[in-house]
Amino acid sequence: MDGAVPVIAVVAVVAVFAILGRFASAFAKRLEHPPREAAPPDPAVGELRQELEALQERLDFIERVLATQKEHTDRALPGERDQPETKARG
Repeated sequence: MDGAVPVIAVVAVVAVFAILGRFASAFAKRLEHPPREAAPPDPAVGELRQELEALQERLDFIERVLATQKEHTDRALPGERDQPETKARG
């Protein structure tokens, strides 16, 4: 039994190096391949960007109009107090 321990240790070390060697080899092969190229952009993306920019311009315009209206009247939108009261006839 005294002679079996060194033999088992040598076999274990060889097995560990064999396994690590295969993992290292696979990892090296993976690093050798260049990364895949990205897919070409969809032409609809450009159209969506243009539509988004137009929408942002319209939103900015509306915000400026409401801010100007608020400065002149101290209120941005008409409220319930601005509407004429209607008396119910009965």
